Amino acid sequence: MGSRVVSLTLDALPPITTHENILPSYLFRLPAITMRLVLLGPPGAGKTAQAELLSERRGFTRISTGDIIRSAAKCRGRAGRKISSLVDKGKLAPDHLARKAAEQAIAACGYDRFVLDGYPRTLQQARWLTELLEKRGEPLSAALYLRVPGMTAMGRLSGRRVHAETGATYHLQADPPPAKVSPDAVTRRSDDSGETARTRLDTYYDRTAPLRTYYRNQGRCASVDGVGTIEEVHDRVSRTLSEVQTGSFG
Repeated sequence: MGSRVVSLTLDALPPITTHENILPSYLFRLPAITMRLVLLGPPGAGKTAQAELLSERRGFTRISTGDIIRSAAKCRGRAGRKISSLVDKGKLAPDHLARKAAEQAIAACGYDRFVLDGYPRTLQQARWLTELLEKRGEPLSAALYLRVPGMTAMGRLSGRRVHAETGATYHLQADPPPAKVSPDAVTRRSDDSGETARTRLDTYYDRTAPLRTYYRNQGRCASVDGVGTIEEVHDRVSRTLSEVQTGSFG
């Protein structure tokens, strides 16, 4: 099956793509969902794995500003070097860059049926996102917080690997690459290594964790136990989405 490709550009930065799965929902015996989601949680919580399943099984567009920014970091020139330096140190990209990446991606999917993976990461970004969606009359449906202990998150980061060409994400223990994938094609992200991973977690608790309170005050934050297999966690995510749909959420 093919997938619809939405091209994104950040001024002079190289084109970046996001894929929306368009498999018919009846293949999975799940109803189509019209909603706008944010996935919250520390690095290593499993946000990307859950966002990818929502794309594959429910037809959501997964929007990862982190992927867009990491791609931008590879471009040549002063801007690319500056972004690359931030990523390698485990620090957040400037708000204006993350905002621009999110704005273009949200517009490209028609302001609906998307799941934001790793955005917003600061209160300023969250307030901007609320303003953007409410001006369109399409407020955020829910912010799902994947709850995992710090040591679990660190363990997941240390085992995470990424396919250099496709961007597919694996974990050496929980979700290893298929046998047909060459070990040389799978690499470790620079921001997943030792000290950098700890810096990312510290940055999360300092700047991103307060988003739980922000969305809880809006009645839009649901906590989901993120410990377990990918399928176990996805079952919990699916149950929460059913509550959102039926109005029993919150």
